[in-house]
Amino acid sequence: MGETFAYMQIKTIWSILLRNFDFELVGKLPEPDYEGMAGGSRKTSTRPTFNPLLLLLLASVCACTLG
Repeated sequence: MGETFAYMQIKTIWSILLRNFDFELVGKLPEPDYEGMAGGSRKTSTRPTFNPLLLLLLASVCACTLG
């Protein structure tokens, strides 16, 4: 139940951020690594991992800042 509420808060905060701010790319996007995808070789992917605790921290900071 708490996880569902946290994800609802994150979605709400992201909708506010996307509505009120303009975002732009700072650098080039990395080339996709097709070798690490399903069906390819089993080497480890260079794609960054998703850290839900970091996202919750960001959501908390935004919630405190926005009101």
